[in-house]
Amino acid sequence: MTFGNWVYKHLQEVDRSNSWLCRQAGLSLGSVTFWRRGASPKLDTVLSIISILSEELGINATALIEDMHISMTEEEL
Repeated sequence: MTFGNWVYKHLQEVDRSNSWLCRQAGLSLGSVTFWRRGASPKLDTVLSIISILSEELGINATALIEDMHISMTEEEL
């Protein structure tokens, strides 16, 4: 799973759009689509996204990071 697909999955859970997230994080509107195609964001961007999504989901950022790690590595197993 790409970072973009992981982000998109969680955006769907909270009924938010890609453009909403990009506005919240100060990113260009095509960022999530770019990541879904396999591009890797910078670490500061990942941490910003984690912070925004953890608040929206109402879960701890550490738990969300663990979820990201599991989701992005399970295809490699």
